[in-house]
Amino acid sequence: MIRRKNEADDEFLNECTQKARSLKSKASSEAKEYYEEAVKRCNELLRSNPENPYLHCWKADILYELRRFEGPDSLYMKRCEDALAEIDTAIELDPEVDFFHLIRSEIV
Repeated sequence: MIRRKNEADDEFLNECTQKARSLKSKASSEAKEYYEEAVKRCNELLRSNPENPYLHCWKADILYELRRFEGPDSLYMKRCEDALAEIDTAIELDPEVDFFHLIRSEIV
């Protein structure tokens, strides 16, 4: 089981997230595409390591950012609900990480 943040690092996931964050101020479709690629990569990594709380946290953060690209409809709410579920999983796996609780407070 991976329990440390540095063991959750993934070059492709990091690249997608960084590109999306650099583009998000433009609210561009390109930023949304990078975030969606990052979610896909998180899902791939979580399939092989579902007990990694840092991956769940990373996915929660990405899903929460994706809500910015959705209109005020059910997809916006679904992104928030999914982000909350992921961060709750991270907290369940390692409740001692204060950062997880901070991310959760931003989501709710």
